[in-house]
Amino acid sequence: KKRSRYSDQTTTAFTSGGTKKKSKVDNALESLSDLMRKREKELDEREDELRKAEQKLNAERTACYGDTSPSDVLHLNVGGKTMAVLRRTLTAVEGSMLASRFSGRWDDSIEKDENGHFFIDQEYELFEEMVNYLRHSSNETDLYPIRSPTFRCYETKNRFYRMVEFYGMTPGIYPNKLSVIHKAGGDEDDIIDMLGPLHVNAKEWCTLKVTPCNHIRTINSFEITLGSVQRVQMGWSTGGVNGFGTSYGVGDVPGSLALDLSRSCYLQNGQT
Repeated sequence: KKRSRYSDQTTTAFTSGGTKKKSKVDNALESLSDLMRKREKELDEREDELRKAEQKLNAERTACYGDTSPSDVLHLNVGGKTMAVLRRTLTAVEGSMLASRFSGRWDDSIEKDENGHFFIDQEYELFEEMVNYLRHSSNETDLYPIRSPTFRCYETKNRFYRMVEFYGMTPGIYPNKLSVIHKAGGDEDDIIDMLGPLHVNAKEWCTLKVTPCNHIRTINSFEITLGSVQRVQMGWSTGGVNGFGTSYGVGDVPGSLALDLSRSCYLQNGQT
């Protein structure tokens, strides 16, 4: 009998322990389910807030710009001749006066002709040249890059420069680019990778300069973002590009000054 009672007590204790373990698991699952429901509710609330914010933004945009779209076809009267162009073409250069003018916000205030076409008081041929460049920019490829407009006639070039500058389009039509003025021996493709107009991967010591494409203007300031480098000098050269060599860069030659980040010094005409 004693053995039997011991056996019963043991069985009861085991069963009781198993029940407690199961209860803990159930509680954990319930807590997890509650947490998931809470998270789902929070996500739904956030999505609802985002939808409301998007609707508010669209309403404000419509109030400011009207019912406009980048795919709108705009009809222009340029110096008496008409042309049709997409809105996104005219707004391609962000921050320009041309992009602001045709953003949609000022459509009601822009001068129009008797047919309702936006009137542009510019020479048609010059304005068309600018618009065609913007059109070609949208389908540029590495194999077939676009080139900034050039003119044989000095007066025509100046008139185009003046118009482009008026619309704030100079950086967009004549962007700056990096060009190599000295490199170590060997094939240039093996020494330097031109990843973009202003993005370069130099595998060996070389000197580059910032130049405007097909445009004569002074570079007043520039900004450099460095990746992984072993030696870098950056600065200005007023003495041309003569004197740069395998071990000489800007700051090392006469008529130049630079910051040498490798040696932590300021260089001028080769002197620290």
